[in-house]
This record gives sequence, structure tokens and C-alpha cells, in this order.
Amino acid sequence: MVDDNRAVSLPVMEFLREQGHEVAFVQDGAAAVAAYQSGLPDLVLMDVVMPNMDGIEATRRIKALDCTRWVPVLLMTSLSSKDEILAGFDAGADEYLIKPIDFDVLNARMHSMQRIVTMQDSLQGILDNVYDAILTIDEAGIIQKFNAAAERIFGYVAAEVIGSNVRKLMPSPYTEEHDDYLARYLLERSPRIIGIGRTVQGRRKSGEVFPMRLAVTEIRLNTGYQFIGLVSDLSEEDATRKRAEASALAVAKSENFIRTITDALPVLIAYWDKNLRCQFANKAYLAWFGKPPASIVGHTMQELLGKNLFALNEPYVRGALAGEPQRFERTLTKADGGFGYTLVHYIPDLAPHGKVPGFFVLVSDITSLKEADAELVLAASVFQNTIEGIFVTDANGVILSVNPAFTSITGYSAEEAIGQSPRILKSDRHDQAFHAAVWRDIAIDGIWQGQVWNCRKNGEAFLEWLTITRIPAPEGQPVRYISVFNDITELWRKDERIRHMAFHDALTGLPNRALLMERVDYQIAFAERERHPLAVLFLDLDRFKYVNDTLGHDIGDELLKAVAESLLALVRQSDTVARLGGDEFVILLNNPSSEAEVGHIAGRIVAVINEPMKFREDKTAQVGTSIGIAMYPSDGNTSAQLMKNADTAMYAAKRAGKNTYRFFNQPVAPRGPCD
Repeated sequence: MVDDNRAVSLPVMEFLREQGHEVAFVQDGAAAVAAYQSGLPDLVLMDVVMPNMDGIEATRRIKALDCTRWVPVLLMTSLSSKDEILAGFDAGADEYLIKPIDFDVLNARMHSMQRIVTMQDSLQGILDNVYDAILTIDEAGIIQKFNAAAERIFGYVAAEVIGSNVRKLMPSPYTEEHDDYLARYLLERSPRIIGIGRTVQGRRKSGEVFPMRLAVTEIRLNTGYQFIGLVSDLSEEDATRKRAEASALAVAKSENFIRTITDALPVLIAYWDKNLRCQFANKAYLAWFGKPPASIVGHTMQELLGKNLFALNEPYVRGALAGEPQRFERTLTKADGGFGYTLVHYIPDLAPHGKVPGFFVLVSDITSLKEADAELVLAASVFQNTIEGIFVTDANGVILSVNPAFTSITGYSAEEAIGQSPRILKSDRHDQAFHAAVWRDIAIDGIWQGQVWNCRKNGEAFLEWLTITRIPAPEGQPVRYISVFNDITELWRKDERIRHMAFHDALTGLPNRALLMERVDYQIAFAERERHPLAVLFLDLDRFKYVNDTLGHDIGDELLKAVAESLLALVRQSDTVARLGGDEFVILLNNPSSEAEVGHIAGRIVAVINEPMKFREDKTAQVGTSIGIAMYPSDGNTSAQLMKNADTAMYAAKRAGKNTYRFFNQPVAPRGPCD
């Protein structure tokens, strides 16, 4: 709004704001030109009589500016002289308003200008998207306009050629002849190209010379003549040439071109007048209903939709004819009998004075979107209801979302976890090398899965089966990581119990024969490499059968467990105590310093086992033990040999009077239990 009297303009500005417009106000012509340049408006309302620079001069300067789009200028005056109105139009004004401003007239003129702007923008969009090059030059041969197709054909961007002589796009001899020809044409009006078309040669930015079809049209403007050139690249394939010719024809015939544009769109487009008769329907609209144009255009909406569907749509029709845009979804039956989901827009055709001669129908087929939405709903439901814990992190390892199972397993709520690192679950049971290997596999394969120990919020460690998957971005860089895990702690505990039962004595918890032999074999291999000795002590309890017979098997079991505890207390952690069954025990001593040390340990065992043991109900039992000892490597270099020879030595100890020990390579038994 440009007016030197703000008070006079206030009612107009208030009206415009009530209509939903944003209004900027300046008080003279110079300020109007500056404001126009700083931010391109949609419309200029310009008072004519103003100090410093009047509205006519300001209009002339605005129209002389090089802008990307046409902006209408409406002059406002309390005068109505013919000369002033003509002077305003000569300066470039697009319309006049007489003061005081009639708001209905103003609204009508603005709607009229808005439709023209829309058509201008549509035309510019068309020019930018036609397949042929379109360029404009002035009388001096200087390029003024250069569309996108011209950029593609000639290899220049518009900024590189606008303001340059059109000779830049020509090879010899056209370069030398063009200026003289243009000047001669302006003087004599004898066309050779102007008004007709012919095949000539053009030159691309790369220097390549190529054949092209050139048609030039002359336009007379207030500022002089301009020439519009339409260029088709004849070096392209026949199909490309046909599209170029079709585009050129579409530009020349706007109605057919609009039909081409609308038919190329995947949406359904139609126009219904106020009597609900179809005036236009594009190709997609016709295809949806499987009808030829004659079966739709000119017919009523009720005939097309049928009674029931029309009744559903009728409230929206009434709303559109009342000038209110309508938006709704509808399920329609296609011509092939299938169902499709549609998003429907009824857009009123608003004419001046609020009249609505009809409305546009824009229907988008959103069947695929609905199906995708259903998939997303299903995925979200799975995410929310699966028993597996799930959390999603970004490329920096920050948790973005978690599901309810995550909270159930870890104890962390979504609010506590989101924004944190997965390190909140870290148990410290895995070293840095383990984590480095995990992320190395993900970097190579995009996925890793395996067992991981983590911690719940309360500090309790749990074992999980974890799968980490990288979700790549379109450019191939990882942007999301999805982790899915199950709590397998109880399963692991069951497996451990089964494994323990398979390799341990059920009564005492000591290793059984299978685990003992595995450890003996392992220690033999290690001892062979390191060249150090081993000792196998085979123990058999003396008088154990008497305890069972007199005190009962329960006391016998208690005694065996007590013997196991005593044996464990007498050896090192690196040694092994095993029960073979019944009253037989085996001790594997790892790297004893000498046979003397082995004998000392055996003597202590004999002494401790020989002490009376008290049990419940004041029952006392006393047993002894006979021990046979085999040394590696002197008494055997396999587990079977060592066990056999230790067993042989144990029987030698029993024959020597029991409650003593005997080396396999030392046939004379010691006199006392502690010697």
C-alpha cells in the first residue's frame, strides 16, 4: 500500500487484512520502489498524487525492474481524467481504482489480478518445462530470457547468457551476419527467419555445432520490439524431436496444452458447473470410471456417481458451491471392479462478487498410501506388543525410541532411556576387544547377533540374545541402528545346570569321571609343553560300608559330602578334586614341587579323614582312607595309565593295612599315616 496519507489508507488496509492478506505500508513512490526491490509482493496498490515521486513515475520504475514474476500494480486516484488514466497505463499500471475505494470493487479487481498472476505463473512453469528451448532477445540482439530447455540444449545456465548478444549461441557465418540482418529487418521488414521457421546451426557452450530448428516470433512492446525464438535440437532422436514438436504445438495452443498437462498428471481432475454438469475431465478421471469423454462431459454428477454415492458427496458439493473448499476421503469402485482409496478436494471457482459458477474436483488415488499406512500401523503394533525388547539409536548411538518390552526387561522407562546411550545397560563382563569386534562385523555385514551380558536398572546382570541391524540412509551411510534382544538368563541357567549335572557328582558337586578325565588330559598336554610334573591320588574310604550299615545311608551321604569339603580345603584352587562314585575320590595335583610334597599332602589327607565326624542326632562316624599315587610322567603319560596305576597303588595301600598311602613306584608302604 503506497499512499502519502496514512489515515485515508487505514480502512483499506484493515479490509485487506480481514481478507487474510499481509499489508506493508509506505508513504511515497521512492519508498515503494525500494520496498518492491527488497521483497517481491503479490500486489501493489499505488496512490497517484504523492510528493517527491508520484505513483505514475514509481509505477514506471517498478515495471522497468527485471523481476522473476509479474506483479500487478493498481493505481488509486480521486481523479478520473482520461489523460491521467492513460498516463498510468502507459507507465505500466495494470488497473485503476477510483477513490473513495469501493471494497467490493477492490475485492473483485484483486481476484481478477490474482487469476492473471496464477495464469502467468502457470505459463512460466510451462515455459520452464517444455522440451523446446525458448529465448527472448531485444532489438540489439541482447538475450533477455532463457528457459530451462535452452540451458539443457546450449549447455549454458541462464545467468551466463542473459545480457549477452545472441551471437554467443551461433557458429560462423551466422555470428558475423546476425547484427546486420536484425538491423536490416527492423528497417525494411523483409523476413528471412522472422515469422517463419527453418533449419539452421547452433553452437553449444562446449563449442559443438549442432543442427536446430529455429522459429522466431516478433512482439511489439511499449519499449520497442522483442523477438522470441523457439529452438528444437534436431540432433536428438526422433522420439525426442516428436516431444519437442508436441511441446511447441502445446505452447501455441494453450487449451490443448492444458489438456496435455492435466492428462499427464496421475490425479483425477474435473470441473463441474453450478448445475452439477461436467465441463471437463482429464484422462485419469475418465480411466478411473472407465468411460469415454462423451459419457461424462455434459452429464450430471448423479448420473456418473449413482444415487447412493452422490448422496454421500452431496453435503460436500453444497459446501463447494457455497464457496467453501472441501476435503474428504472416499472409497470408490474402479472400472475393473477393484476398490481404491481416494483423497478428494472440491475447490470452489470463486468469481467476482462472491459468485461460484462451479468447482474443481481434484481426486488423488491414495490406495498405496493407505496400504503403506496399514503396514506402518502393523509394524507399530508389533513394535509395541512383541515380547522382544527393541530400541533404536541414531548414528551416534543415542537411543531414539524403545518399546514396552525393553522397559519390562531392563527396568528403564522410555523417558529414562531415550536420549541416553546403550551403555546404561553395560555389565562390564565384556572387554573392549569384544565390543570392537561387534562393531567391526556391523560395519562389514550390516548386522551382528550373539550373546551379551547386560545389567538391569537395579544392577542385576542378565544374559540376552542380541541382534543389531544397521539401517542405511539412501546415500549408503548408516543413520539408524535397531537392536532386538531376548532375556535368555533362565535358559542359560537351565543349560548351566544341565551341563553341571553332566560333568559333576550330584551328591557332592565335585567333578565326575568325565570332567576329571578331560582335565587330566588337558593338564598332561600343558605339563608336556611346560615340562612339569603331575600327581594323581586315588582315594578309597575305609570302613565306609560299616557306616552305611550301622548309621544309615543318610549319614553315609552326609559323610561323603563332609569328605568332599575336607579334600577341597586341603588342596589348591589349581588342583582338582573329583568323585568317581561310591566312596572313591581322585585328586589331581597340578605341578607339585616333588614327590615329598605329594606324600606330605597325602599324609595330611589320611590324618584329616581319619578324624571322627559328628552328624545330626549326635551321631558320630569315623572312617579312614587308602590312597594310591601315580606321578606324571614317570608312572604314565596318558590319563588312562595314570588312573590305572594310581588305582593299583591304592590297592597296595589297602594290603599294607589301610589308612595310609602308597606310590606306584614305591612298593614299601610307610609305617605311620603322617610319615
